[in-house]
Amino acid sequence: MRIGGLYDSRVGSTSDYSVGNQSDAAFVARLNAGYLTSLKDNLGLRFDYFGYANFYEDYSEYNLIDQAISLEPQYTVGNMIYSLPLVYNYVLEDNKTDYYRYSALPTITYRIPNSNQAIAINGIAAAIVDKDDIPELNEDGSSYGGGLAYLILFDKLGIIRLSFDYQHAEYDATVRDYAVFAGDPNSYLFPQDHREDDLLSTNLDLEYDFTPNIGLFSSYTYVHTHSNVSVYDYDRNIVEGGITLRY
Repeated sequence: MRIGGLYDSRVGSTSDYSVGNQSDAAFVARLNAGYLTSLKDNLGLRFDYFGYANFYEDYSEYNLIDQAISLEPQYTVGNMIYSLPLVYNYVLEDNKTDYYRYSALPTITYRIPNSNQAIAINGIAAAIVDKDDIPELNEDGSSYGGGLAYLILFDKLGIIRLSFDYQHAEYDATVRDYAVFAGDPNSYLFPQDHREDDLLSTNLDLEYDFTPNIGLFSSYTYVHTHSNVSVYDYDRNIVEGGITLRY
């Protein structure tokens, strides 16, 4: 479990058109729980639950609760781990259902010999089912992409993790739909192209452990999104820190 606070330079969501460049601070909590069982020889199966919640100081309408369950078959050969997490996310915004997401993340992890380091490469394919309360905008969609992560484990001291990710998302709503929803009198001039977003993100996560059960963490995430709908074309910085509790 992680409990702490964050600063977000661009509060909002991918499914809300009334966003701007507002920044805010929030209380944040994360809970991850997992179980790995060996099936046969080098074959394993992992079950995970991921929970995330934030509560903004000024923009509570963007409070988010994201819960996910994951089923992940794994196959280990030497220093290589081949896995296929299958993930279901259920997301609430302002205590209302926002969307569901179904994802598959084929992953290859290489444990560097004679070290506490690992490198992971993953792909991602996802289907998004929009469930928010804006009937004018059908934001069902799909996404695909990939990522790269580098991990260092320090014996009984902590973790450093650096990651880079790219995703391309396509939605059913068109550029014109957003202009109509915003009441733009020139909406008829907007194209009927579907909304498309390209998202690049990088994250640096640091953790220092005082004991095997208690530590401190800090995290920095930079997000750059390019979209054919101008309000979703932005740069975002998120700084987070707090206490880690582990069992």
